[in-house]
Amino acid sequence: MHSLVIIAMVYLYSSPQAVELWLVDKAVLPIENSVAGSIHRNYELLLRHRLHIVGEVQLRVNHCLLGLPGVRKEELKVVLSHPQVGYYIYFLFSIFLIEVKSE
Repeated sequence: MHSLVIIAMVYLYSSPQAVELWLVDKAVLPIENSVAGSIHRNYELLLRHRLHIVGEVQLRVNHCLLGLPGVRKEELKVVLSHPQVGYYIYFLFSIFLIEVKSE
């Protein structure tokens, strides 16, 4: 019987390094997405760490907007996000004239 242990990495670049150091057997990295296309940074990580793609997993992603209690959507002026998420939400928030900043 096989067991599975999932380890969350704080930084995306930690995952390939963990595989390379034999801390984990495999890592799951985003390589493509339906809105922004290829995630070139992760291709570079694969090359840098001499790793190979051995499988594919397709995941549905749901984004959640977090804010302080009592703040209404109409009061939003700026939304901070990871650059990859910024592509998804840019068009949605631009309709409401809300600036999206990718950090």
